[in-house]
Amino acid sequence: MRFIAATDIARPIAEVHAALSDTARFEAMAGARKVHFVRRGDGGVGSEWDLGFRLRGRRRQVTVRLAEVAAPTRLFLVWTGRLTDGSLALDLVALARARTRLTVTLDIQPKTLPAKLFFQSLRLVKPRLNRRFRRRVNAIAAALTARGEGPAADRPGA
Repeated sequence: MRFIAATDIARPIAEVHAALSDTARFEAMAGARKVHFVRRGDGGVGSEWDLGFRLRGRRRQVTVRLAEVAAPTRLFLVWTGRLTDGSLALDLVALARARTRLTVTLDIQPKTLPAKLFFQSLRLVKPRLNRRFRRRVNAIAAALTARGEGPAADRPGA
């Protein structure tokens, strides 16, 4: 299942890339949301995070790897878990000196039969999921525009 959202940010591309690649900030945000994580690596390309969190009442484990950083235009992460594999691509395009377009592409592939059946049922509500995904990306862009720093400023649910 693929989700794509694009939005414009009133910040230079270098600032946006720096904010989106600030792994320490994301680790702090994850900790505030009670996500248990262990980092392997220095936070650069090839670094991995083992994440443990609760989702829909169950404990989930995934390993996230920073696969590619092409400053200042791209960040690419991949994850693997027991039920799904996926990727998250953050692509940046400079529209003007102080304006950047952020395109976020989220790909999720189910690995087990129960996960495949669950994703098949999600196809019925995919338009609603797309709207929620776009709202989340727009909230990140608004936070970057307003503060000139990292995504959604540690707000729960943002």
